[in-house]
Amino acid sequence: MIFYIGSDQRYFDRLNRCFGLDDVAYVDIEKESIGQILRMVAQKAPKIIYIDFTSSEDSSLILESIRHNYLEEAVYVGLYKREMDFEIDSISSHALTHLNYVKGLEINDVSRHPIELVKIQSKKIDKFASARLEESANAQVSIYIHELDERGLTFETDLELKVGKVYELDIPDLTRRLSSKKVKITKRFPYSLFKNEKNRFRATWILVDLPKDIDSLPDRKREKAISEHRESVEYARNKLSGLLSEKLGYNDKKELLVLDFGKKRPRDEFIGLYAHVHKSVCEELNSEILKYSPDVISFEVANHDGEEGKFQIDDIYLSIKYIKEKLTKSPMVLLFGVKELTNEQIRKLFDYEKILIDCEEKDYSKINLVVSSMYKSIKARENKKHYQKIGKNVFGSDNLKILERKRSVEKFFTIPEGFASKGMLHIDLLVTMLSEDSVFFCSEESIKNFSTLKTQLINKDEKVSLKVTVAPYQEEIPHLYSKSLKSHFSFIQMSSEHEKASLRRFVYSRKTLDEAKNTSIES
Repeated sequence: MIFYIGSDQRYFDRLNRCFGLDDVAYVDIEKESIGQILRMVAQKAPKIIYIDFTSSEDSSLILESIRHNYLEEAVYVGLYKREMDFEIDSISSHALTHLNYVKGLEINDVSRHPIELVKIQSKKIDKFASARLEESANAQVSIYIHELDERGLTFETDLELKVGKVYELDIPDLTRRLSSKKVKITKRFPYSLFKNEKNRFRATWILVDLPKDIDSLPDRKREKAISEHRESVEYARNKLSGLLSEKLGYNDKKELLVLDFGKKRPRDEFIGLYAHVHKSVCEELNSEILKYSPDVISFEVANHDGEEGKFQIDDIYLSIKYIKEKLTKSPMVLLFGVKELTNEQIRKLFDYEKILIDCEEKDYSKINLVVSSMYKSIKARENKKHYQKIGKNVFGSDNLKILERKRSVEKFFTIPEGFASKGMLHIDLLVTMLSEDSVFFCSEESIKNFSTLKTQLINKDEKVSLKVTVAPYQEEIPHLYSKSLKSHFSFIQMSSEHEKASLRRFVYSRKTLDEAKNTSIES
């Protein structure tokens, strides 16, 4: 069963003609309510779901609701406009889609790749000629940045990067103004923060390279070269610091972490005051709290059994008991939707002072006010002033002094969405087999399934640009050149016949060369 959720009937009709299947449904997002769409999904349980992000602002909400509530195992496909192409470049697992395509004239890949993933037997799956290669290439993979200073940056990615290795990095409006794009991975953290990427790393800038032959220089010249290098690094660091101060309000770093449980996610403008981790309701509540060691925890309280995305008071009581036993600090706990208890009553009930309640639904503007007050308290403490207080205007509650904060983990510096929040990391590939539909390649890094990469191959004077999505592969991946390299299979995403023709010429030119070699060997 395949669902298309959108409002582009003509595009769906073109897709449907390519499927060669009977069990395909068009779900008009403009005519059906979100509740009706969710009920249809629950009833039919489709194996493939296309979400047309050009159709409605509700598309993301529908996708998230389906994945969290109904079908985690289905294949999800995102459809975008051409002007959203950069957005696709930076899409990974956080988007909750497996494959992502620009809507264009090229439609065969859009219909075929999801079907191949779920092994549906279609009458119209084509087989393509392929060429064996041993071609080096450079690929770019998106990263998400949330800490940035003149020393380095902290970012998240699906890649398994190597600590100690040097990589090249592109950050729009930033690295082009630096003399070097190189960074060195210095630390891997055990969890991610903002996105659903697998890994989080700290990297330091290599702002100026040392001279290559420095070790062979006489002592005096080597000392002079090292001194000049230090001066160059300091100059580059000051330049970077000024740029960050100009663009990011660099002197106003935020260092509070909010762990936010529930279905309701914040809009972007509500998370500029703090590092924010949103988690849907999960069974591993206490392990999540222990892992992140947050400064603030937000819960939505259920008023009756089975209320979706909310917690019972008893569950929160047990979690606060766990916090008191396991954490070395006492985070602020914010409870939304508490209608029958006062702050004083719930503090006595939980034997925990740092609780604030509100009888209304979750409101991120109120969380912002609490975090802002806490931030001022920390600054006041650092300046040897008195603590600030959270006033009645925040939760309509009594004043509550912020208790002394004890934090031993690293600070969190929020980068606003936009400047320097996304980047592209370069990795080396060895392409081993290529068709106009898919590519096999090796890399030192292990790459998570459904990550999107951009790369380029050169065929004489013609450059062939490829956007590929790593996908599972059941059989043995061919042409593994080294046991130290990781092998990957990926689908190629093309949005025009011109791109497809360019790739086809590349494949057939290399295939002909390969056949010629085999013929000469046999003779």
